Amino acid sequence: MPRDELIEQLSPGDQDKRMVSQLMGTPSSVGIFDDDVWYYVTQRTENKGFLKPLLMDQQVLALEFDEQEILQSIERYGLEDAQLIEPLDGKTPTVGRKLTILQQLFGNFGRFSDDDGGAGGYGP
Repeated sequence: MPRDELIEQLSPGDQDKRMVSQLMGTPSSVGIFDDDVWYYVTQRTENKGFLKPLLMDQQVLALEFDEQEILQSIERYGLEDAQLIEPLDGKTPTVGRKLTILQQLFGNFGRFSDDDGGAGGYGP
């Protein structure tokens, strides 16, 4: 996360991506679906032995640019804005036959042919 003195130098409507990058440095992340949103992220965690690290603080600075790459808005988010996402343990079903390892290994024998229509690809 850039220092507050640098953030105060940001001026929406006046600076383009190049100028912001020179002032703030490379963003921590860029929007997945929209690269006109830059994120600067900092997290502070606490470790207690071999337990999972505990998130103590998180700060996110989001900078949004328009189509002409001009800075339009500055948003700050804290730990209180974070949302915990629990991944699901389920599996995505696939359609079609379920093949055994042997069927997968030997299933392609005889499927390949040379230009003459014969099987195989070795010799005349």
